[in-house]
Amino acid sequence: MSEIHVISENDLEDVDRVGSQIRARCPIHHSHDRDLSIRPYGEYLDGEDKKLAGYGYCFSAKCGARVLVKEWNPQAAERILGYTVKTSKPRFTISAKQIKEATAWQRRELAALNKIYQCAADHLCDQRPCAYLTQRGLGDPDALDLLQSLGVGYIPPAYEWNIVPPIELYKWCDRIIFPSTCSNGERGYAGRTLDQWFPGMDENEHKKDLAVYNRDMKRLHGKDAAKYLVDRWRKTYRNGIFNAAIMTEHDHLYICEGAFDAIPLLLVGIPNVVAVIGTNIETQAIPKNVSRVTLAFDADVQNRDPMRKMMDVLSSVGIMPSYCLPPQDGRGKDWSERYRRYGREGLAKPLSGRITIII
Repeated sequence: MSEIHVISENDLEDVDRVGSQIRARCPIHHSHDRDLSIRPYGEYLDGEDKKLAGYGYCFSAKCGARVLVKEWNPQAAERILGYTVKTSKPRFTISAKQIKEATAWQRRELAALNKIYQCAADHLCDQRPCAYLTQRGLGDPDALDLLQSLGVGYIPPAYEWNIVPPIELYKWCDRIIFPSTCSNGERGYAGRTLDQWFPGMDENEHKKDLAVYNRDMKRLHGKDAAKYLVDRWRKTYRNGIFNAAIMTEHDHLYICEGAFDAIPLLLVGIPNVVAVIGTNIETQAIPKNVSRVTLAFDADVQNRDPMRKMMDVLSSVGIMPSYCLPPQDGRGKDWSERYRRYGREGLAKPLSGRITIII
């Protein structure tokens, strides 16, 4: 079992409630995104919910840390640390009413996305998303045809709508959206924001500008800043797999972190590529015909523990795991950047079939 880091509420930054989970920047690898998801504390909790309160997981492949917020579960913290823990009263709590409201919101959000999905697909070739895709090296006809065949769409900014967007969709506006298939067969979505982006800005510059914008919003709006913040990625509440339809056609899969990493590999002729849009793989979503999986994650995966954990999980269900990371040669840390800068040449490693097997 991997190490559990016992942390304090004081270690958490940029805290927000997303659905029925608490999200925050990970204090283990000092992230800039809210990639730490924690089960909340609530006085009403009992049974298994009470036992699991305070436990969290960082969904960044750079980290993958497991944490426990001691104020939310002192008994568990004492078991892990081996000594008595003195804690203050939790500041971040969630009520039964909030859990119910969050669940209802998630379902309304998904229903609203399903309702406009076909319209979003029709907007993929609008000027703004096309300019963004071109900046990422995906603006040529072959790339656009592939994206359309995969059901990728675009939700225009709210000011371009003929009517005011439903409140459930407001934070989905000005996003390229990727459909995914959940383990229960339900469709989910992930959306990459174009907010604060303008033509000529590359991905790294956009990421930095978003961080500056969000920092300014926190300074200006304080405790009310959450409504103004813009996450680079927004996802519906169930984990899903992008391009899941091809899984039944192959016994070997390449699994990428994000859709923008999978697309270049598909474009250069590797057909057996899917993306989990994160680092969490639900093995029940992988069909029985798959016997091998290659994890094609980013080159900046410094902590291999989460990857090894995934490999252990895959091995436990009879799937042979391996990994294929981009070379650390200065050409780009992920397949998307390497393809944008060097085209097919930047993807030489997966094209050559060079992989490392770890079981």
